[in-house]
Amino acid sequence: MSGTKPKILIVIPSFTQGGSERQAVYYALAIKKAGRFQPILIGLGRTGELTRWMDAEGLAYHVFSGQSFGAGNRLQKLRVFFSFLLFMRRFRPAYILALTYWPTILCGCVWRFTGAKKILVEPRLGRRRNCLHPMGKVGEEDEAGLSGQRQGTGCIHQPKTWRIAE
Repeated sequence: MSGTKPKILIVIPSFTQGGSERQAVYYALAIKKAGRFQPILIGLGRTGELTRWMDAEGLAYHVFSGQSFGAGNRLQKLRVFFSFLLFMRRFRPAYILALTYWPTILCGCVWRFTGAKKILVEPRLGRRRNCLHPMGKVGEEDEAGLSGQRQGTGCIHQPKTWRIAE
């Protein structure tokens, strides 16, 4: 195996100063401090105030500069979807952490084609009736200490804790 660490992509709507976005930076800092994985933040659409903080902390980040995912006709949406898939594949992630609604929808659709072992989503999104598909088996744990759990009417994969197991 080469000396590179497995990557965890943290996908958020943008790099503006919001609650979920700030939480994503805290996750990335904790993952970086643990030292087992390389966190990469992905913003959908635009940069913002958080880029200065991420630069100061030495965090890797990228912006997917696609159109709005909800806008346009079906062909435009399909084009944005496939360009997002190709964008995500180039990172070859081990895990994907999607925060908020649109990143969860998009990452839930493409994660199986990126080579990622699992996708992690915010626990509160498990209460929605439109959960995409099962992500991990109940009680199954992987090398990062993450376990699949069932919630509500859909299946969702969430970590037992938000820390990477030692």
